[in-house]
Amino acid sequence: MTALQRMRDYFAPREIVDTSPKVSDEVKCTTCYMCACRCGIKVHLKDGGIRYIEGNRAHPVNRGVICGKGASGIMQQHSPAKLKKPLRRVGERGSGQFREIEWDEAIATAGEWLSSIRATDPKKLAFFTGRDQSQSLTSYWAAQFGTPNFAAHGGFCSVNMAAAGMYTLGGSFWEFGEPDWERTRFFMMFGVAEDHDSNPIKIALSGLRRRGVKFVSVNPVRTGYSAIADEWIGIRPGTDGLFVLALIHELLKANRIDIDYLGRYTNAAWLVIQAPGASDDGLFARNEAGDPLVLEPSGSLASGTTAGVAARIVGEAELPDGRRAVPVFQLVAERYIDPRYAPEAVADSCGIPAAVIRRLAREMANKAFEEEIELAVPWTDWADRRHHSMRGRPVSIHAMRGISAHSNGFQTCRALHLLQILLGTIDVPGGWRYKSPHPKQAPPGPKPAGRPEHVAPNKSLPGIPLGYPLTPEDLIIDAEGRPFRIDKAFSWDAPIAAHGLMQMVITNAWKGDPYSIDTLFMYMANMAWNSAMNTAETMRMLTDKDPATGEYRIPRIIYSDAYYSEMVAYSDLVLPDTTYLERWDCISLLDRPIGGADGPGDAIRQPVISLDRDVRPFQDVLIEIGARLGLPGFVTPDGAARYPDGYPDYIVNHERRPGIGPLSGWRGAEGENSGRGAPNPQQLERYVANGCFWKHELPEDQLYFKHANKAYLETAVTMGLIDKPEPIVLQLYVEPLQRFRLAAQGHGNVLPPETHRERIATHFDPLPFWYMPFEEAHIDRSTFPLHALTQRPMQMYHSWHSQNAWLRQILGNNRLFVNRATGRALGLAEDDWVWVSSHHARIRVPIKLMDGVNPDTVWTWNAIGKRAGAWSLDPAAPEFRRGFLLNHLISELLPPDGGYSYANADPITGQAAWYDLRVRIDRVTPGEASVTAPSFKILDHPASLDRPPGILRYFAGVESGRRSP
Repeated sequence: MTALQRMRDYFAPREIVDTSPKVSDEVKCTTCYMCACRCGIKVHLKDGGIRYIEGNRAHPVNRGVICGKGASGIMQQHSPAKLKKPLRRVGERGSGQFREIEWDEAIATAGEWLSSIRATDPKKLAFFTGRDQSQSLTSYWAAQFGTPNFAAHGGFCSVNMAAAGMYTLGGSFWEFGEPDWERTRFFMMFGVAEDHDSNPIKIALSGLRRRGVKFVSVNPVRTGYSAIADEWIGIRPGTDGLFVLALIHELLKANRIDIDYLGRYTNAAWLVIQAPGASDDGLFARNEAGDPLVLEPSGSLASGTTAGVAARIVGEAELPDGRRAVPVFQLVAERYIDPRYAPEAVADSCGIPAAVIRRLAREMANKAFEEEIELAVPWTDWADRRHHSMRGRPVSIHAMRGISAHSNGFQTCRALHLLQILLGTIDVPGGWRYKSPHPKQAPPGPKPAGRPEHVAPNKSLPGIPLGYPLTPEDLIIDAEGRPFRIDKAFSWDAPIAAHGLMQMVITNAWKGDPYSIDTLFMYMANMAWNSAMNTAETMRMLTDKDPATGEYRIPRIIYSDAYYSEMVAYSDLVLPDTTYLERWDCISLLDRPIGGADGPGDAIRQPVISLDRDVRPFQDVLIEIGARLGLPGFVTPDGAARYPDGYPDYIVNHERRPGIGPLSGWRGAEGENSGRGAPNPQQLERYVANGCFWKHELPEDQLYFKHANKAYLETAVTMGLIDKPEPIVLQLYVEPLQRFRLAAQGHGNVLPPETHRERIATHFDPLPFWYMPFEEAHIDRSTFPLHALTQRPMQMYHSWHSQNAWLRQILGNNRLFVNRATGRALGLAEDDWVWVSSHHARIRVPIKLMDGVNPDTVWTWNAIGKRAGAWSLDPAAPEFRRGFLLNHLISELLPPDGGYSYANADPITGQAAWYDLRVRIDRVTPGEASVTAPSFKILDHPASLDRPPGILRYFAGVESGRRSP
C-alpha cells in the first residue's frame, strides 16, 4: 500500500464503527461474589453468554457502583481453571494426578467415608469451610452430623473484631455496624482492607470529602483509603491499642466524656466487688434476684436494672456482707488516668509524636461536644421515657482486620469500643450505628455445642458448634481439661474462639493433638497455599505418612472448589463447585446479611447462565450427602430427603425455629410477612422480581439508640431478630472475662491446667489493656528489626482473582515495599532482590522503595504468588517467578513457652496473628537468580482441564457465547 493510499484510508476509513452496539438480549439481577461486599449486579447476556456486568442502582449495598473486581466477574466465569468433573486421586497426594469420576461415585464415596465416622466417632470428621457465604447451612450440617469440629474462616480473619464487639456492645465493626456516614463530622479509620466492603466505603468516603469532614487514617501503610485521608497516622504495627488508650487518657484528663450517656446506656455504674483472693473478686455485686447493684447518691444500694434510679459512677459502696465495691467507671478512670497511658509514655512505642496524640484527642472531643447533632424525632426508650429529639455526638470510627490480626487484637478492639462509649457515640446521630440484625444482647449467646457428653455415634449435637462462652463451664474440654476440638477452640488455649481456629486444623490433625482424625472435609479454603501459615510445612504435613503403616497421617481429604487451586492437588476426593453466576445462594440474616443501619436486609444469587460442565453447587451436594447419611435435619421422619430439590428447596422451606428461615423477605403463604412467617413457595420468585434482594426500612423513630429504643426492640422481636424486647447494656467492663481469670486463680469447678494459668490470668482482663504482640516479645528484636505485613489489593480478593485475565493485567506479580529512608540505610536500591528472614524461614523477593509506609515496616500484596501448575496459568506466568507469599515466614506456633507451644494467635479468641511477623532484610549475593524463592515442584494437571491457551479469546466468531478454542 502506498503512502497516498494509507493517507486516504486514514482520513476516510472504510470500517464502519457502531458506537452504540446492542450489548445484550437479556439482563438478569444477582449478587456479586468477587469479594465479601455482596453488591447487587446486573448481568448482561447475549446468546446465553455474559457480555457485561454493571452495578444494580436499586441495590442498598452499592447503589449501582461496581468496582474492578465486580466488573471482572466475566473473566472469573471464563477462567480456564474451572474444574469440570469430580476427581479421585490416583497419584501421591500433592502430585495433582487424578482420574475423572461420575457424581454417583463421588457422592457414594463421600457417603461411605462419612457414614462410618458418624457410626463410630463423629468427632473424627473435621469440617471446615473458607470464605463461603453459606455458614448457617454448613454449621447446621455439622451439628446434624454430630461433630464438634466445625469452623469457618473467621478464626484467621477477624474473630477478634467480632468477639470484642459482641461481648462489649452486641455488634461489631464492618458487618454488624457502620459509621453514620451522612451525619458524622470526624471520622477515624483503623486498618481496613481495601477489598472489604469497598464499594460502600468508597461511596461513603466520597460523601465525607464533599462535606468537608475530616478523615484520619491510622495504618502503617498509606495506600487506598489512607491515600485520600486528610491525615495519615503511620502507626507501628500492633500498637493501635496503646494509641487508643492514650486518647482515652487525654479525654479523661480533660473530662471530655459523656456522663449522661454512660449512666443511661452502659454498665458504668454497676458495682464491682473488691475482694482480692475471694472467689467473686472482680464480679458484679448482685441482689438476690441476680440484678447488678448500683450506688445511689444517698449511699443506698439499688438494682441497676430499675428504670430511673440515680446511680453514682464513682465512689465506694459497702455491701451487705461488709465488703467494698466500686462502680465500673471508677475502675476505668483509675486505670487510664495513669501516666503510663500518657501520650509521652506511648509515643515512641507507637511511632506517633505525643503532640499529635494530644491534638487528635482534642479534635475528637471538640467535634463530639461542641458540634452535637439534634434530630427533631421523638422516641421512647425501654423504660417508657419519652425523648423529644435524638441527640448525637458526630464522631465515628471504623476498623477491620489491620488491628484484629494481632495477638493483642481482642483487647485493642475492646479499647476502640471503650473510646466510642466514653464519647457517647454508639448508635447516635453522627456516631457509629448498628447494622441489622444487630444489636444482640451483650454479653452474647448462644453458647457453643460439642462438649464430650454431646458427641456420640449417630447423634446430632444439641446446638451449633460455634458460639460465645460466658464461663469456664461452657468450654469444649474433656474431664481432664484437655481440648475436645481438633483446632483447640473453646479450650484453655483459646477460650472465646467464637469462629474456631481453622489455621490450626492441619497441624493438629497431623500431630494427632489432641487426637487423630479420619477425614478432613473443606470448602473454599486454600489451606495448601495462601490461607495457611507456614505454607511449605503445611504442604509437607498434608502429604506426610506414618512410617509404621505407610498411611497418610491425615487419612482422607475431601475438598470442594470451583477452580484448580493449590488445595485441590492435596485432596483425595474433589467435588467441583459452580461459580457464583451458576447457582442459587442465600445471603441470610442467619449468617452474614446485607442489612444496614436503616433496617434489615438479605439477598440471593440466582443462576444467570447455564452450566457447561459436570459440576454441582456445593450446597446441593452437601444437602444430598446429608440426606444419604440420614442426618435428622435433612430427612423426613420416614427417611425421605427433606429437600429433594437441593439448596433452593432448603432456602425456602428450612426453618431454624418456627417462622424463622434463611430468608426474611416475603414470608407467609402469600408473602405477606417480613422477618417471621411460614415458608412461602414463591419466595425466590419474589426476590428475583425485586432484583434479588429484600430490604426493610425502619421508621425514623427506630433509626438510632436501637440498644435502648422501645419501638425498635419490639420490632426486632416481632421480626425474629432478638428474643426479648430488653435493653442491650453496653459493657465497659466484661464480666465473663473476669470469670475465666478467677478460674486461673484457682476458683470454681473448672480450672485451667497449671501451664495455662498465668496466661489466662494476665490476658483475660475485663478492662482493655495493651501488651506487646507475642512474636515480637518472643524473638530477638534487634535480629529481626522490621515488622512485615500483607494487605489485599482493592482489585483482588485473596487467591480467587490472581487467575482472572483482566485483574492479572493490573497486578501479576508483587514486590516487597520498603520505606525509602530505611531501604537506603540498608544500602538497597529500587528493584533489588533480597532475602527476607524471620525466626522461622526465609524467602527471596524483589523490593520497591516508597515513602508512605512506617519506617519500621515492610509490606506486600497478599496471595499474588502462586504454586506452579495451579490455576491453569502458563508455566512462565509472573505469579510463579516474581510472585511470592509472606506466609512462608509465619509459623502457626509460637516458640515453646515452658515446654508448651501455643498457637501464633490471640490468647482469648485464637485469632491468627498474621501481622505480628518480624523480619530482617539482606541483599542477595551477586549472581543469585532473580526468581522468587522458595519454589516447589510443578503440579500436574487434571486431564479434563485444558492447557492454558496462549491468548484468551471470547465471543470471537462464536455464536454460543462460550470461549473459543
